[in-house]
Amino acid sequence: MREYKIYYDDTGKDTLAFRKFAKEIENRINSNDEILAAAKKVNIEFSEKVKEILSDGENAIYAGSMINGLITKTPKYRYIKNVSFNGTCYDVEINLLNREFTFCEI
Repeated sequence: MREYKIYYDDTGKDTLAFRKFAKEIENRINSNDEILAAAKKVNIEFSEKVKEILSDGENAIYAGSMINGLITKTPKYRYIKNVSFNGTCYDVEINLLNREFTFCEI
């Protein structure tokens, strides 16, 4: 199992320089105890809710849509605003539930 960290959602289309920049952001995120604690909390709470859904046998035929709804409704995003790379400004969107982050050009 990978160490409990948040990773860059690498699409494989980035340049080597951008991947280096993303690694710096990844290190910044994983040095932030508040973000890591929030990710753990979101995942623990999500897991508990999934267990509740699955523990009721009557939910079996609805489990997929119930869990999908739970994923959609779970407050799971944090942001780092205004990071720059080669003159382009981005917001970093951190998905605490998936433990991944992406860049949103602004």
